[in-house]
Amino acid sequence: MAPSITGQLVVTLTVTDLRRSADWYRELLTAREHSYVDDDGVLAQVTLTEPTSLLQLCLVSHPEGSREAFTELRPGLDHLKFLVADRADLDSWSERLQVSGAM
Repeated sequence: MAPSITGQLVVTLTVTDLRRSADWYRELLTAREHSYVDDDGVLAQVTLTEPTSLLQLCLVSHPEGSREAFTELRPGLDHLKFLVADRADLDSWSERLQVSGAM
């Protein structure tokens, strides 16, 4: 039998611009930010916690990583879904994402 899942969700995303991405997600989710700076004083990871669900979104950047344009056809890309209670909440998130420039 598998262990119980607590319901807390932690998602890690690789981004090209860590500061810009962290600012965008922090504002979108009205989340608390916890930053990790490496030994060289470089911002290495940002974890955002959404206050209602306690969803944790960890953002990392790899300076040596590819800067190719995004494509959903590239293997390794996973889709991120957030469940909401009803259609009204879904419509509200859709509007919020459109205003933020994500859609």
